[in-house]
Amino acid sequence: MSFFTTTNAANAFLLSSDGYVAGAIYGKFPDRYALEAGVVASTQAVPIYGGQPVSLATVAPTSRGSSGLGELATLATASTNIDGWCVFDQASAGVITPYSNVPLYYANNSLNFVRAGSGVFVVLPVNPAAVNTIAGGASNQTLYWNFTQGYVDITGTGALGVQIISLSITSKTVTYAAGPPITANWAAGGSVIVVRV
Repeated sequence: MSFFTTTNAANAFLLSSDGYVAGAIYGKFPDRYALEAGVVASTQAVPIYGGQPVSLATVAPTSRGSSGLGELATLATASTNIDGWCVFDQASAGVITPYSNVPLYYANNSLNFVRAGSGVFVVLPVNPAAVNTIAGGASNQTLYWNFTQGYVDITGTGALGVQIISLSITSKTVTYAAGPPITANWAAGGSVIVVRV
């Protein structure tokens, strides 16, 4: 029997090789083919970023005969209208400012999402206080989206209907403040949950 020690290179920038990025898809290469593009609705007052639930609406066709760039996305306001999850993957229209190093998708910008029920593995923020309760439980235990705090939780209304794949307490999450100015920045050491949506 052989044992191999793994470590990070001395004086390297990398502190840990374990963790995920909230708002990203994870795991299976074919999941990239489940990505869809849409446009943030003009009625969306605050920006959207990866890892948030979205509601989708079909765009009316234009005089040229096509509804164009995909569905209109707004932040979901209840579990019953979660149609998908905004993700950072392969998205290029996110705005980064001197105040925010997280890409933000404002009204009339394009964004990428995966649909609820698509089977894609998505990394979502989770209530740090709920991690120990979730750990060791069934992979199909009931989870909820906390619309006030913006993370997955173990209490609430309207179950998400997701399957748990993994948990992490050493991941990158988004800290958001409405401002002004609006700030959204990466925070290390955050709690996330990987779920099959």
